[in-house]
Amino acid sequence: MTVRADQAMITSHQGEATESASLAHLVLQLCTSLQLLTVVAHRGGPELPPRQRVTLQLLVASGPARVSDLAQQIGVSNPTMTGILDRLEARGLIVRERDQRDRRVTIVRATASGAALITREAAPFPHLRRALERLAEPERAEVARSLQLLIGAISTELPSRPAVQHE
Repeated sequence: MTVRADQAMITSHQGEATESASLAHLVLQLCTSLQLLTVVAHRGGPELPPRQRVTLQLLVASGPARVSDLAQQIGVSNPTMTGILDRLEARGLIVRERDQRDRRVTIVRATASGAALITREAAPFPHLRRALERLAEPERAEVARSLQLLIGAISTELPSRPAVQHE
């Protein structure tokens, strides 16, 4: 009898793993679709390489950050992050400042131009909004709830980000 119970539990876990893999694949498809919408909406517009874009998005969404914290969040070394920031700074999208409390620390902030670029990159959202409007209200509510749950679950997988003191 215990063999059957163990087999049932294993089958149940395999089903959950398959379901999680299927969901992960659907999320990947969603990300790809959103990236394609972005490309379509910005043909001929300024392009940022992925690491520069993610860095700038983090700065716009979360505010100023230390270089080392950005490097940790993006998953690159400090020297690599410095190169990414050099290129963003050369385009006028970020500024680097010395921390007033600890002059050894560099704080990075998005400029108004950087924030505007990230905002412009939201241009595919009219396409996305129209697609969502095709759903019935209960379906939109279900999508919103599911996305909030997914974002919360993903956030537990991300490294924690120490707060930067704003003066």
